Amino acid sequence: MRVLTRLRLPIFALLLATAALTSGSILQAAAAPRALDKEAQVAAFLARQRTEAVPLYRVLDVRSVPQQCGNYCGPATILEALAYSGVQTSQTQLAQLAGTPGCGINAIGTCISAIRTVLNQRYQNLPEPGWFRSAPLRNAEEYWGMTGVAVAEHGVPVGNLLNPNPADGSPYCLPTWCNTTASSVHFVLTSGVSGTYDGSDRAASVYYVDSATGQHLGDAAGMNGWWTSVNGMANVIAANNGYGGCDGINAIVW
Repeated sequence: MRVLTRLRLPIFALLLATAALTSGSILQAAAAPRALDKEAQVAAFLARQRTEAVPLYRVLDVRSVPQQCGNYCGPATILEALAYSGVQTSQTQLAQLAGTPGCGINAIGTCISAIRTVLNQRYQNLPEPGWFRSAPLRNAEEYWGMTGVAVAEHGVPVGNLLNPNPADGSPYCLPTWCNTTASSVHFVLTSGVSGTYDGSDRAASVYYVDSATGQHLGDAAGMNGWWTSVNGMANVIAANNGYGGCDGINAIVW
């Protein structure tokens, strides 16, 4: 910063400058720029979708990572996101950073807040510092807005805490789990969006990668994940209701 010396102003000029600095307009202009209001972005995105109904299509090149332990869906999903952003690390290192205890199918998993914190610390080239936030799921339309803003507009994946195969008579389950009897608290990464949401199952879909499969399966998009309806993803998130997240009903990291 350059410092000006020998600055001499008449008394009336100094008084005018002082008055200006105390005015609301000058203070507002000098204030630090406000962080991105993601909720406002979601509202604007959904408003455009309702009026324009322009179908979206974007799939990020996120590669699935098989989880090393039965309770490592959190570290594996963090690794998937960080690798996409250009960071090289390991599940073991991320489990330590996120405080994931033990290693086993019945061991405790990873808290939503820890996943959010590690992503904010390590993810490269975020749209803004502290981009990742945790939130509850209110409804399927809002979830479509969250994924539209994050994935389609900013190119950043979204994390989801869910029950991939609810035992509540729900008609929905994740394609990677539908043909099994398994039911669990699980974390997967949404990395793609398609369509425009109108409330029906066929109108809009999200693309996700799943560390529990331990496979690299291809589909029509040429990636290694799976498509499911926005209603389906929202349902399996809601079926878990934030259980296992450690901080209330928060279920989405976006």
